[in-house]
Amino acid sequence: SDLTDGLERNVRRQADDFWIFGETLDIFLGALGKLLERMLARNIPTQPHKIQFLLPSTVFSGRSIDTQGFMRCLPKHIDYILSLKNPRNDPK
Repeated sequence: SDLTDGLERNVRRQADDFWIFGETLDIFLGALGKLLERMLARNIPTQPHKIQFLLPSTVFSGRSIDTQGFMRCLPKHIDYILSLKNPRNDPK
C-alpha cells in the first residue's frame, strides 16, 4: 500500500517529496509521526537537510504554499514563461 494511505487529508506527495500540514500542531505531528513510522518500517531513508518545520510558507513542487494552503507560482517560473519567444516570429 502507499505510504500516504489514510493520510490524504494532511499529506501531499510529489514523486519522492512530501508536504505535511495540519490545522493544529497536534494534527500536523500526528500525520508526521504516522508517515515517519511507515518510512522507517520500509527502510525508506530521509534527507534531514531537506526537512523544514513550522514555516509561514514553503516551496513544494514548484509552487509557494502559505499556511492557509494558498498556492502561488514562483516568480522565476512566470518570468521564464513570459520571456519565451513566439515560434511563429522566429526566422529559424
